[in-house]
Amino acid sequence: MRADSQVVDTSRHADVVRELIAEVLGVPRESVHPASALMKDLGAESIDFLDLVFRIEDVIGRRIPIGRWERFIEERLPDGDHGHTITTEIVCEFADREACR
Repeated sequence: MRADSQVVDTSRHADVVRELIAEVLGVPRESVHPASALMKDLGAESIDFLDLVFRIEDVIGRRIPIGRWERFIEERLPDGDHGHTITTEIVCEFADREACR
């Protein structure tokens, strides 16, 4: 996806989440866009999502049970191929939701 994408990112935590994704996955920050599929486009593995949740905990200053991430994905993406559907935007949405708890 190009940097001038039509996807509008309204997440309060978008910049922080993009930086976390780049760090966890060892990819350039410039390659992390709202519609980037973490597995398909950026090479994430399932264990990387645990690392992301731990880092989001640090940002919001509160522990997040990993089951909450799993439930969020099941609710948000019930029929999706998660390799293609868990995007930066989805992770931002999760971070925003957890910050408001």
